[in-house]
Amino acid sequence: NNQLRQYGTMASVDEGVGRIYELLRETGQLDNTIFIFTSDNGYFWGEHGLNAKRAAYEESIGVPLVIRYPKLIAAGTLCSELALNIDLAPTLLELAGAPALPKADGESWVPFLRKSPASGREDFLVEYWYERQFPRIATLQAVRTAKNDIYIHYPGHPEWNEYYQMNSDPYQMNNLISD
Repeated sequence: NNQLRQYGTMASVDEGVGRIYELLRETGQLDNTIFIFTSDNGYFWGEHGLNAKRAAYEESIGVPLVIRYPKLIAAGTLCSELALNIDLAPTLLELAGAPALPKADGESWVPFLRKSPASGREDFLVEYWYERQFPRIATLQAVRTAKNDIYIHYPGHPEWNEYYQMNSDPYQMNNLISD
């Protein structure tokens, strides 16, 4: 069963991270270490009638992001800013005191972690190009906003377009495109 294999994999990752954590604690380096847990994408377990990933629904494009760095972030701190995987390198470079990459597309999360006033990202683009081996997901382009709206456009199939306001419809069940 695919789900059981994934749980087994996660259990082994958890065990390995636990060993690293203990070694850092024993050597006095734990609070000098930045732990970041994230993923490249989410996964469908039947939501929207789908499995795997690739669609522009929150289950696929929203991913976990947990950071432990007590020098900067208090335990239990929640941040509602939009964060993307392209922000990881600029963030780590800034935390390390290294110069920023001159042409990086990402933005450092450090201002949010420091609770400094920052404008933040207002939206981001999601694109997926049709793959023959995954025929249930068509080419799509989507814009997800910080206000929790998402517009999904299917080039060549405007009748499939979708629009959701996730503050009132977090599971994207009520397509408002006709409104």
